[in-house]
Amino acid sequence: MNPTEQQCIIDLCRSILATMAHGGDAQAQLDALCRLQEQASPSSLAALMIPTHRGRGLRVLAAPSLPSRMAEGLDGLSAEAADVFGMHAADDQVPVIVADTSSDPRWLAWRDMARELGIMACWSMPIRHDNGQPWGIFALFGTQPSVPNATQLKLLDMGAVAAGLVIHRMRLMENASILDAALAATTDAVLLANPDGVIEWVNPAFTTMTGFAAEDIIGATPQILHGPLTDPEVKARIRDALRQGQSFRGEILYYRKDGSLLWNELNINPVFDARGKVQRFFGIHRDTTAMHAMREQVERMAYTDPLTALPNRHALESFLSQALLRAKQNKTQVLVGMLDVDDFKPVNDTWGHATGDALLRALASRLQAAVRETDLVARYGGDEFVVVLVDLQAFDDLPLIMQRIHAAVEQPFSMRDGVQIRVGLSMGMTQYPQDDADGEVLLRHADAALYRSKTNKAGREAWWEFWQPVALPAAADARGMNGS
Repeated sequence: MNPTEQQCIIDLCRSILATMAHGGDAQAQLDALCRLQEQASPSSLAALMIPTHRGRGLRVLAAPSLPSRMAEGLDGLSAEAADVFGMHAADDQVPVIVADTSSDPRWLAWRDMARELGIMACWSMPIRHDNGQPWGIFALFGTQPSVPNATQLKLLDMGAVAAGLVIHRMRLMENASILDAALAATTDAVLLANPDGVIEWVNPAFTTMTGFAAEDIIGATPQILHGPLTDPEVKARIRDALRQGQSFRGEILYYRKDGSLLWNELNINPVFDARGKVQRFFGIHRDTTAMHAMREQVERMAYTDPLTALPNRHALESFLSQALLRAKQNKTQVLVGMLDVDDFKPVNDTWGHATGDALLRALASRLQAAVRETDLVARYGGDEFVVVLVDLQAFDDLPLIMQRIHAAVEQPFSMRDGVQIRVGLSMGMTQYPQDDADGEVLLRHADAALYRSKTNKAGREAWWEFWQPVALPAAADARGMNGS
């Protein structure tokens, strides 16, 4: 290669680099590359062709100097033409040279088209992705039969490489635009943060979900969403995951800009650069507030009596188990009382079940008011209730406790239509640790004592009675669990 040819290559390199460094519109860069090739190879017209959407042919991507008639003729060439141009050749370093389209057998199928369009020679170089997949063809069409010299072949190769870089950037920009549009359209809130956790970008759904506009949140950290009820353990897990460049998935309680609670399913993933260093963190936030509220409601329903809104048997069992464990550790006492409404059946028979239900609701409210916040009143079933008094030091004040509980029925219940109803109470009790048993057994003992209290209602001195071990077998067998 003589000095003139070497200088030609150097000049083209400089021109290509200047064109690419100038940036701007990718299509303009491709057109500029075609014109540079045409300057280096007079009497030729350059074109960039890429596969069609389905990969079944070629379409012209850039051909600034081609007459429209010639460009239209080349646009839509078949897949066989792509093979003729060498796009699917195994060796991506080898150009395809057709010195004379009128005599080259590879152009037999397109000879008439070539003659009609004035294409007498064609030099083409495949453009390939790094993975070897074909991206297109960089071609020079001659108006006279000709064979390229070494310089022209080198320039053709350089042009194909440069075109590949521009097409690569074009596709990256297209993908970025598609990604931006997708992220903007998604209903999930998305944010990007730098390795230090500083937020750099949020999508519109983030603003909708949190109330924080982009200008409010960019430059801050996600801690701006934290509040008094945000779980410190979850925050620590997030910090550890990000510090180690790992993903995180979990639920966290955020606060909206207006201060309202926002339960959020959070997915954080690191984005690494080519060296494996964390470049960004990509966070996807899904509002689970409604789902969380529904889950809490289901849990409440599982542990709440639907009629009285008191804790039900499941809640009673859990509470009693914890109370006994705490009493054992603290050496305190627990009283378990089973209550039953006296003469409740006549209420239903006389005024109907709706009135009976209303009375039970009113009684539940009075019983709750009679005990401490640390104690429990639960509905056991029918007209039966359970009272659990916890953390008692002694039973010296038992009469006062019984008086407060019995006060719940000392005033008549005012029902609709001015109906006034009076009922009584019977209660059976047992106490821990004097009755050293588990919760299930304590309830059975209190139930047995209740049975004996109701059985002796006519001649009893008190409306309540303590469990006596000798009475348990007979009472437990005779108890029907539904008598009033």
